[in-house]
Amino acid sequence: MRDSIVISDSTADLPISVVKELEVPIVPFSYSIEEQVYEYYLDERDGDIGNFYERLRKGAMPVTSQINPVMYQDFFEPYVKEGKDILYISFSSGLSGSYQSSMLGADMVLDKYPEAKIVCTAKAVGMMKQFFDFDVDSRAILVKEGDTISLGSHELTFVMAPMVHWPEVMVTYEKTEKILFSADAFGSFGAVDGNIFADEIDDKVAWLSEARRYYKNIVGKLGMSVQGLLKKAAGLEIRMICPLHSVIWREDLPWLIDKYLKWSSYTPEEKSVTIAYGSVYGHTEKAADILAGKLADRGIRHISVFDVSKTHPSVTFHSLIISFI
Repeated sequence: MRDSIVISDSTADLPISVVKELEVPIVPFSYSIEEQVYEYYLDERDGDIGNFYERLRKGAMPVTSQINPVMYQDFFEPYVKEGKDILYISFSSGLSGSYQSSMLGADMVLDKYPEAKIVCTAKAVGMMKQFFDFDVDSRAILVKEGDTISLGSHELTFVMAPMVHWPEVMVTYEKTEKILFSADAFGSFGAVDGNIFADEIDDKVAWLSEARRYYKNIVGKLGMSVQGLLKKAAGLEIRMICPLHSVIWREDLPWLIDKYLKWSSYTPEEKSVTIAYGSVYGHTEKAADILAGKLADRGIRHISVFDVSKTHPSVTFHSLIISFI
C-alpha cells in the first residue's frame, strides 16, 4: 500500500492549527508591495498579515504572482521520491493560472516518475489528453460506477454524479469511516472562520443562506441530476459528508439532505414570495412596493423585493428557490 499526502496552497481557508495538526504541506503564493517581495504562508513567517492590511489602508498597492510550474515540480517531487501519492487541492482555476501551473508541474513530475498512477474516469482521461503530452492511457487507472479500491484499512467506492455540476463528476465513499466525499454537492459560498465542521457553527441560518445561493447558482437547473445522486446516497450508510466547497458535516445529516431534496425537486421551503423588478422611471418600483404591502396584509410573512439593476443575480436566484411564487 502506498502512502499518500494532501497538499494545498496558501489560499486555503484553513486555520493554522489544523494545518499543523494534520501536517498539510502548503505551497506559498508570493506578492510584492512597496517593492518588497513576500511569500505568503498561513503561519505568516514571511510577513505579518496585519501589517499588510495596514499598508493597504495607507495606499500601498500589492501585486500578486501565480505559482509557476517549476515551483510546483520542486514542491511535489520530494514526496513522490518518498513513494507517496499526492492529492493537491488548488486555488480555483477560474481565479488564477496557478491551477494550470500545478497541472504542468505534476506533468513534469510524472515524466520523471513513470510508475505514478492517476485514478480517474474515462471521461477524465479524454479531458487530460487535451492538455497534456504524456501517455495518459498508460498512467490511468479507470474506475466507474460501483468500482472499489482498497487502501489497506480504507476502502473507496466510486459513485458517478454527472452534471453535479460537471459532466465527469464522480464522488467517493469511504466504507470504513462511512465518509462521502461529495464533490460540489452539499457545498456553499463563503469561507470558514476557523471552524471546519458544521456543528461548530452557531448561526446555521446564515450558513443555509449561502448554501442555498450556492446550490441555485451552481446546480440549480440540474435538479434531475441531483435527485439521481441523492437516490444513490440513500443506499449508503453515511456518517460524514465532505464537500469540495464548505464545512464538513458530521451531524444533522438528515436535515441537510432534506434541504437538497426540496431544492432539487423545486419544492418551496416555506410560504414566501419573491418580487424582482426593473424600473426606469420608478413606477414599477412603486408597483412592486404596493404589491409587497398587499401580500403582507394577506398574511404572507416572508417577502423579498429586489431591484434587478442593483442586486446581484445570485442573490435573486437564491430567494427564488425558497419561494412558492
